[in-house]
Amino acid sequence: MKKLTCLYVVLALLIGGCTGLPSKMEQPTVTISSINLLRATFLEQTYQMQLRIQNPNDFALQIDGLSYELEVNDKPFAKGLSNKPITVPQYGTELLEVEGISTLASLLRQFSEMDKTQTSMHYHLKGKLNLRNAAMPIPFDYKGEVAIPTREKTL
Repeated sequence: MKKLTCLYVVLALLIGGCTGLPSKMEQPTVTISSINLLRATFLEQTYQMQLRIQNPNDFALQIDGLSYELEVNDKPFAKGLSNKPITVPQYGTELLEVEGISTLASLLRQFSEMDKTQTSMHYHLKGKLNLRNAAMPIPFDYKGEVAIPTREKTL
């Protein structure tokens, strides 16, 4: 009898934990709004990044944290975490500042493989949002392109 009671309690908790989110949730869009170099040492670099989180749902997203990976030109570049809580309103957008860390190897790989005639860089931002009242994290995945500024000679 105790086992059956425990089973009912576990099932009730599992069902209750999933009721915080509607069943037809659309995946939020997470993009890079800005990136700035904070610190550079011989072995690693730290960047301050602003991520724009867009919520296409008719309810607010209460985010407790996130983890992400950034690839540039199909090569791993930086990783980061954040435990800053943020609420993205329904059909709204918010900016979240996070730190990203790259290694000397990933930075050198980017420069060594760059073509001098290249006019843009492709990036791939992927990760997971941890939502309050959600049993599982929500994945995000975005691919974008950034133009490389060119130096034009002036007379």
